[in-house]
Amino acid sequence: MNLQGRTASGLLFGAALMLFGCESPSEVGLELNPNENNVGVYEEVFTLPSSVILFDSLNTTNDSRLLVGRFKDPFFGDITAKSFSQVTRNGELVAINDKGVVDSIMFDFELSYLYGEYTSVFQTINVYQLSDTLYSGVSYYSDDSTEYLSRTPAASKKFFYSPSRDTVIRIKATPAWASNFFSIVRDGTSASELENQIKGFALIPGKDNTLIFGFHPENSKVNVHYHVPDGADSLVYTLNFNATRYNGIIADRTGTELETLVKRSDEFIPPSGDMYLQGGTGIYTKLSLRPFRKFVDSLGNIIVNRAEIRLGAIDELTSVDYRIMPPNSFMYIFADSTNKIIGANIGLASRIANHVVLTDVSYGNPSSPRALLPLYDSASRSYSGTPTFFFQGLRDSIFNTNDLIIYPGGNDVTSLSRFVVPKDSIQLKIYYTRLQ
Repeated sequence: MNLQGRTASGLLFGAALMLFGCESPSEVGLELNPNENNVGVYEEVFTLPSSVILFDSLNTTNDSRLLVGRFKDPFFGDITAKSFSQVTRNGELVAINDKGVVDSIMFDFELSYLYGEYTSVFQTINVYQLSDTLYSGVSYYSDDSTEYLSRTPAASKKFFYSPSRDTVIRIKATPAWASNFFSIVRDGTSASELENQIKGFALIPGKDNTLIFGFHPENSKVNVHYHVPDGADSLVYTLNFNATRYNGIIADRTGTELETLVKRSDEFIPPSGDMYLQGGTGIYTKLSLRPFRKFVDSLGNIIVNRAEIRLGAIDELTSVDYRIMPPNSFMYIFADSTNKIIGANIGLASRIANHVVLTDVSYGNPSSPRALLPLYDSASRSYSGTPTFFFQGLRDSIFNTNDLIIYPGGNDVTSLSRFVVPKDSIQLKIYYTRLQ
């Protein structure tokens, strides 16, 4: 970001960058306590007004997980997840052997994520063959669905989930489907022919599930076990799920405080006083910066020595019965009057620099912008971040936004990890110096 040619207050912001550019952002301003010195440094704390908004159609193309399951969340509603994926093979799709005989076909799904409630209820995962094609280069969204052969699953498993045992969920294909699939791959079907004939798979949950599973696409496989007459060993032909894929995530919020959120960009202030975040269902919290802007406008020229936003303690359902974790981190994204979210373009450096709160160090090195990612602290059940230079830039009109949207970071963008936090616990604290 070019800071040259700005107003006098903008130059002060640039001077602050030079002064603190080599400091650790976590240390800036720590020594500036008005009770311990006489340099005229003051402290102010704001409770930031907040609201909840809905962004109900998320791009889940080539998501980092294959999600499948169902859970009735007491805060976020009845959530159902399905995944749709092609399969491919590492290396050439060579012929197996025209004399090969199939023994079994196993779908092996490596577990990487879990959300929901441990109960005595059976969990069911059904694997169906797609009847419509997935296309690479096409964007798929959380409210999309791809047709599949729903009359009979290719494979199905009903089981009690055990955290210590079920690190890989293995589902055996039906003999009839296995025989048909084997006849297709046995003769060395090409990748394009395989896509045309098999098309891919849909993972569909049972109606009584209480857990949502997330699987590693790279480590989940279709293992074709077969033998050759007079052969000494059983052989395996493997296909991977690391191909075109997406997740469908539907939330029925009926009966919850969030049921008034129906269409995109809906916004409201929950009567309970709680704020919500769940990336996979499009629920976000918006923070108003107006109290800060009104306060600093009344002071004239100031330097923000340190700024910190803190959220929490949050509600955390992580007992023996629940597996509901908060996001590891999130970002603060600038919001306009229509609650527009950058979405798929959030990873572009040019977009980040102009639309996301960056780390303090990044404002001094705009060629490599990095978003500020407040991390979850399990001890205090809270998040905190120090966007000091952002708030100085906001004061100096370098940035022009009145609101920030809390947007999940990393792999939590489309996950169901969530938080519920009291709105009066969302606070901004600043240390500042008034310039005479």
